[in-house]
Amino acid sequence: MALDMPDAALVADALRGDRTAYGALAMRYRSAMIRTATAVVGVTEAEDVVQETLLRGYVKLRDLRDPSAVGAWLLSAVRNAAVEVRRRGARGGALRLPLAAEGEGVEEGDVLERERRLARLRECVERLPEAYRAVVSLRHTDGMTCAQIARVLRKPLGTVTSTLSRAYGMLREGGIHEGGTDAV
Repeated sequence: MALDMPDAALVADALRGDRTAYGALAMRYRSAMIRTATAVVGVTEAEDVVQETLLRGYVKLRDLRDPSAVGAWLLSAVRNAAVEVRRRGARGGALRLPLAAEGEGVEEGDVLERERRLARLRECVERLPEAYRAVVSLRHTDGMTCAQIARVLRKPLGTVTSTLSRAYGMLREGGIHEGGTDAV
C-alpha cells in the first residue's frame, strides 16, 4: 500500500506519473501543512494555501533534490506561500493553539481560567514578529524539535534556538511565563 512506502519511493512513483503516490504524500503531510499555514494566515486562508502548495508541489516535484526530504520541502513551501499570502494583504488569523481540555473531574472555573490564559497567550503570540511566531508555532503547535524546524526553515540550528529563546523573552515581557498553564 502506498501509505506504507518511504517518501523517496513515493516521490519516484509520482515522477513516473503515479498520481496515487503523490496523493499518499499529500495525505501524509497535509495536517502538518494545515497547521503551518494556519500559524501564518489563520484558519480561513490555510486550506487554500495548502491546496495551492500541493498543486505547485506536484508540478515542481522534479526540482526536489532529495526525495527523502519531501516532507520538509512541502512544509517549507507552504510556509513560504502563506507568508506571501499574508504579505499581499490576505486576512491574518489567530495562531492555532490547543483549547483547554475539558475532562472528567475538571471544574468549570478551572476550564474558564485555562481558556482565559490561553487566549492571553494567543494574543501575545500574534503580536510577535512573523519569524518568531512561525518558530513558536512549529515548536508548540506542530510539536517539532528545533532540529526539525531548522530543516523546514532552512536555517542553522543555532538561529532557530536563539529565535525561540528571543520569542520566549518577548512572551515573558508580555506577561506569559514558562511553566504551569501559561507555558509556551
